[in-house]
Amino acid sequence: DIVNESGRIIQKGSSIFYLLPNLRLRIYRKLEENIPYPVSSVAGGATLGVRREIPDAVKSYFLLSGLYPFLAISGLHIGIVIGSIAFVLRLFSLKKPLTKASLVVLPLMPLTGLPPSAVRAYLYTLFVSLGIENFRKVSPYYLLGVILFLTAVTESISIGAVLSFLAVGGILVIIDSVKSKVLKLLLFPVAPALFTLPVVLSNFGTFNLMSVVNSQIAGFVFVPFLIVTFLAEVTFFKVDFLNRMVEILGSI
Repeated sequence: DIVNESGRIIQKGSSIFYLLPNLRLRIYRKLEENIPYPVSSVAGGATLGVRREIPDAVKSYFLLSGLYPFLAISGLHIGIVIGSIAFVLRLFSLKKPLTKASLVVLPLMPLTGLPPSAVRAYLYTLFVSLGIENFRKVSPYYLLGVILFLTAVTESISIGAVLSFLAVGGILVIIDSVKSKVLKLLLFPVAPALFTLPVVLSNFGTFNLMSVVNSQIAGFVFVPFLIVTFLAEVTFFKVDFLNRMVEILGSI
């Protein structure tokens, strides 16, 4: 909308252009109405990218514990949601579950605010699913290089982008080199931290050693919290059981 000096609207903007931002805001308001504060603010930050209402005390806690990345939508969040949907589809013996899960999430991506890390993660997951499940066996390292090339062409590569690629590279190394499922599960949260450690120390001069341990512990709560919050949002908070689970997991 275009307003004059007194604040009166003199020309209304296109409603179509603001359809998705308005829907995103509407979902966040429904989140506030159905989930107690400050759990609602954390859920909004982790799923809708709305972090302005997260209390400073909560931000400080996440920062000191090395869990601050959990508050911002990133490749971690996109991977958890797509992976969970693919897991459910696989339980029903549906073919190409990863591809179907990626396509299900596609129309929901604009509701995240489209941060670069989330877009990169989605494109990588989509390329992996198309390459592995639809056409031919393609190395995930090759696909990671394709995303890196596209990132370099379309935007300047930030420190955040470098850390994202190194973290994914660390996870891929664990998947390829570790055979034990138990050891692989334990090393999953450690690998990204180890692979990003040199860049973190070089640019920030410090590293939170407890972030590795805390991420591993917090993941057991955060993963179901993220999934249940996503389900509550896509059902517009009409299911009281899901709302209650978001509140319980968020309180933990």
